[in-house]
Amino acid sequence: MTAAVASDTVDGNVFGGVDSHADTIHVAVISDNGGHLADAEFATTAPGYAAAPAFLAAHGQVVAIGVEGTASYGAGFTRAARAHGFRVVEVNRPDRAERRRTGKSDPIDAYAAARAALSGRASSAPKDDTVAGIRALHNAARSAVKARTGVLTALKSLARRVMDLTAEHDALTRALNTEVTTANPGLRAAYGVGPDTAAQLLITAGDNPERMRTEASFAALCGAAPVPASSGRTNRHRLSRGGDRAANAALYRIAPTRMAGDPRTREHVSRHTTAGRTKKEIIRLLKRAITREIFRCLSTTVTTPGIADLLPLRRAKNITLTAAAQHFGTWPTTISRLEKGTSRNDDLIHAYRQWLQAA
Repeated sequence: MTAAVASDTVDGNVFGGVDSHADTIHVAVISDNGGHLADAEFATTAPGYAAAPAFLAAHGQVVAIGVEGTASYGAGFTRAARAHGFRVVEVNRPDRAERRRTGKSDPIDAYAAARAALSGRASSAPKDDTVAGIRALHNAARSAVKARTGVLTALKSLARRVMDLTAEHDALTRALNTEVTTANPGLRAAYGVGPDTAAQLLITAGDNPERMRTEASFAALCGAAPVPASSGRTNRHRLSRGGDRAANAALYRIAPTRMAGDPRTREHVSRHTTAGRTKKEIIRLLKRAITREIFRCLSTTVTTPGIADLLPLRRAKNITLTAAAQHFGTWPTTISRLEKGTSRNDDLIHAYRQWLQAA
C-alpha cells in the first residue's frame, strides 16, 4: 500500500472514492463536509482488496464509497467493500470540462469519486459484474448471427447462380441432343451414348477426316488401339496414351454405362474376368470393341428402328412403365428412354413392340 499525506483522522462520517485500474486502485477518503482526509494506492490482489476497506474504516464511519468501473476494474474492490457491509455507488467518469479544470491523476480521480458519493451525484447501485459475462455471451451471439446472415446471403447468391447455370446447361443439352440426333441418329441411339458423348465423337471425326478411312486408324485416333506392353514371360497390351484424349474420355464414359446395364457387355466382362484378366484390361478390350461400333455409326448410315408408335401404343393399352419394365426385367427408365429414342436397343425395341401389340 502506498499512502499519501493526510490530514488528522476524524471519528465522524466519512465518504470514500476509488479510481480503479487493471493492476492498482487508488482510494481516497473525505469528511462529510468534503475535506480531504487521506488517500492511498492498493494492488488489485486479495490482500489489497482486504486492506482497502480497512483503510477507509480507520478514518471514521463510512457512509458510502464511490467507485469508477464497478463491473470492470473496480469489480474486485466492490465485492470486498460490500462484503464488509459498505454501501457502494457507481461513479461515472468525470466529463472533459471538469478534467481540464481540475487536472487528471489517480488521487484527483479518487477524491472526485468520493465527492460524487458525498453530493449524491453518484447514487446508482453498482453494476452486477455477472452481467459482464452475460454481455460477452450476448455480444458473441449477436456476432454469430451477423456472420450467419452474411454467410446465408452468400449461399443464397451461390444457390441462385447454381440454379441458373443448371437451367442453362439443361437447355443447351436439349438443343445439343436435337442436333446430334439429327446429324447421326444411329450414333445417338447407341447404348450408353448421351448427347455430350455423341457430340464429342462427331467433333473428333469431323476434325480428322483423314483418320476415318479404316476402323484401325480411328481406334488409334481415339487412343483405343492396343500397344504391346510385354516383358519377360508376361505377354500383354495396354491402351495407347496418344490420340485425341477427349474422344478417349468419351469412349470411357460409354464403357461403365454398358458394364452396368447392357446384358451383352456384362456377359463380355464375366467371360474375361473368368479368364483371369484385370478390370483395367477388360476396360481396354471393351473400349476397343466400342470403337468398332462407333466407327460403323460414323462411317456408314446406321438405321434405327422406329419408336414413334411405342408410347401411344402403351398408353392405348393402359400399361404403365413399371408394368412394362417388370415384364422385361429392367428399369422403368430403360423403357422410357426407348420410347423417347434417347437410347438404343434394337432387340428390346422389337420385343417391346411385339409384347404391346399382343397385350
